[in-house]
Amino acid sequence: MVFDAIRKHFNHEEDQRRLVIKHYPGGTADINTFRAYLSHLGLYGFKPDLLVIDYVGELRDIPGVKAYESRQMLVRDMRTLAQEEQICILTAIQANRAAKEIQAYAGSIDDSEIADSFGQMRPLDAAWSINKEESASNYGWIYVMKHRDGISKGQIWYKMNTEILKMEEVTNAEYKDALSQFRQKKGLAVEVPKIEVK
Repeated sequence: MVFDAIRKHFNHEEDQRRLVIKHYPGGTADINTFRAYLSHLGLYGFKPDLLVIDYVGELRDIPGVKAYESRQMLVRDMRTLAQEEQICILTAIQANRAAKEIQAYAGSIDDSEIADSFGQMRPLDAAWSINKEESASNYGWIYVMKHRDGISKGQIWYKMNTEILKMEEVTNAEYKDALSQFRQKKGLAVEVPKIEVK
C-alpha cells in the first residue's frame, strides 16, 4: 500500500528519488549504519534534506555501556551526523507511564516524562511533545519542551486529520470548543479538574 502511494504521487523518474524508505530490523542499526547508507545514496546522486529515524529506542545500543548512557550517546551521535551532513534529523523518543496521567489533567509531557534516559534531551536542538487530554479526540497541543534557537515552554494547539495524518494549527478557543463538544458527545464531564503540574 505504501509503495503504491509513492508510485502514484511520485510518478516522474526525477521525483521517484525524493523519498527513500529503508527498513532495519529493531536493534540492528546504529548511527554508523545511517552514515554508510547516506554515503551509498550519494553514489546515486541523492542527498536528502531530512532524515527521519523511527525511533531512537529501536537502535542498537552501544556495547559495554548501560542502556540509559547508550541512549544519550546515540542521540549525541545523531546530532553529530546531522551537522556533518548538513541535514535535519527527526526522531521519536518514548514517554514514560506518568505522561498519560499528566495529559489527562491538561498538563504537558516535559523532559521529566521521557522514558529510558533523561540524558537523551541534552544533545537535542529542539524537542516537542504531542499532547491530548482525550486520546480519542483529534484535537491537542504541541508543547515546546526545548528550542535551542527559539522560545521554549510554549504551546501550539492543533487538530489532526487521522485519515491523511495532517495536522494544522488552531486557536486556543477553537481547541477548547472542540474538546467541549467531544466530551458532550461522549457523555464525559465537560471540565476536567486541574492539578498542579510542574
